[in-house]
Amino acid sequence: MHTQRFLDRAQMAPGVVTELVVSTKKVSSTTYKPLVRFETPSGAVIDFTSSVASAPAAYRVGEPVTVFFDPANPSEARVNGFFELWGIASIAGVVGTVFFLVGVGFGTAKWFYGRKLARLSETGDLVLATFDKVEPDAGTTLNNRHPWRVHAHWIDPLSGKRHLFTSEMLWEDPTERAGQSLVRVYVERGNPKRYAMDLS
Repeated sequence: MHTQRFLDRAQMAPGVVTELVVSTKKVSSTTYKPLVRFETPSGAVIDFTSSVASAPAAYRVGEPVTVFFDPANPSEARVNGFFELWGIASIAGVVGTVFFLVGVGFGTAKWFYGRKLARLSETGDLVLATFDKVEPDAGTTLNNRHPWRVHAHWIDPLSGKRHLFTSEMLWEDPTERAGQSLVRVYVERGNPKRYAMDLS
């Protein structure tokens, strides 16, 4: 919106790159910003440096460019290029989309787990598993945080086989509330590998 408001009031003028200004200098690469000169209709000569740096340089000295400038403040000017005009908005859009998709993914996973728990609570068998531990899931990270999982086990009294159960991802440490010895788990009849832990 900021860029669009600028373009709505801006005028266009021909300009030329007069210099490549070093923005950052590192051993691996050096980035450059173009220094651009243009003339307003009133005859004022304006020099400004683009806010966008690149490596290698996106322009060469002497290259003609088109400039947008604010008639009320000609020093507020931008080179007519996609990244110069829309780069920040594009980056913000990409980052926002990534976070949106991550949120949708976690929300969808929670919804499916809720559906699974509801189905197994109606059609499966309830077993009381023994609480083992609470530990962070080091394989999953979001905003430098690991979710927590509750671990429990149950020994089938008929077969004597030991079954291990792990909860869904929890974003608050449930240690204080998980101190009880038994955990409710709904398992699919005949297939304890399909289960849902009820931590409600």
